[in-house]
Amino acid sequence: MVKARRCLGMNSGHEVREDERVGGKVPAILETAILEAAFFLIAWYLSALNLGHLLPKVAMIVLALLGVAIHGSPKSYGFSVRNPWKELKWSLYVLLIMLGLGGAVAYLCLALGLGAPGRVSLSKVVTDALHYLVMVGFAEELFFRGYVQSRLNEVFTREYESLLGFRCTRLRLSLRGFLRLYESLLGFRCTWHQGTLITAILYFGLPHVLTGINPLTGKYGVSAQTLMIAASACFLGLIFGVMREKTGNIILPTITHFSIIYSTFSLFPSIAGGFASIIAPVVALFVFFLKPFQDFLNDEF
Repeated sequence: MVKARRCLGMNSGHEVREDERVGGKVPAILETAILEAAFFLIAWYLSALNLGHLLPKVAMIVLALLGVAIHGSPKSYGFSVRNPWKELKWSLYVLLIMLGLGGAVAYLCLALGLGAPGRVSLSKVVTDALHYLVMVGFAEELFFRGYVQSRLNEVFTREYESLLGFRCTRLRLSLRGFLRLYESLLGFRCTWHQGTLITAILYFGLPHVLTGINPLTGKYGVSAQTLMIAASACFLGLIFGVMREKTGNIILPTITHFSIIYSTFSLFPSIAGGFASIIAPVVALFVFFLKPFQDFLNDEF
């Protein structure tokens, strides 16, 4: 059985009575849903004007800051650092695994003939890194984990005691062996909250389907790739959310989000196209979840 892993819960900054939480759920849902809907409307409008590259993410940052400003408690919404050295340690750890190990795997696949040689341009590597860091990693984590998740966790306070794990004693004996093996690899024990789950799935993951839709231009295509991206976003959104709860801020979620998206859609394809660009991030993520993520959950911030 996996050793219990505890992560810190909400960083609300104040106690909320049960009756206040219940009565506050509808306003919290409406507030966060309205701001996310506003983002999509802005993004669709800008896309219809062929201005849909950078400005939508700028709008997302502005909307997130507006949501935080409404409540006047930046520290409760991820604007705090509990332990700078550990933030730096784990950020470098994630970058080393995702970009370093993943890059090595991409080159190895290329050497084995599992991918076509890419074109590495230093200027593109740098500009893409800045774009994915600021306009993808930071913008999305500020909005979803900084604002939405923090706001929902104020009222959706139900706790969960495990992440991706199962209680094997409630299952038939024939399944226990397999699930014990599964839990030893990916059965993380960590206290996290219902608002994190709602954010990861309903606000972050599933809305990725809307990236293939724009009513203002008559675009209504949803491909199989879009559905796969939405499904993976639900899972990764949960990981980012737990990181947010554990650290109390969005620094590590931003770095992790950036490293995954940048390596998958820019860096690795520039090294080796085809199969290699798919294998590299998968191997890097597998290694990350095999041991480092467990150590992260066990760490104290």
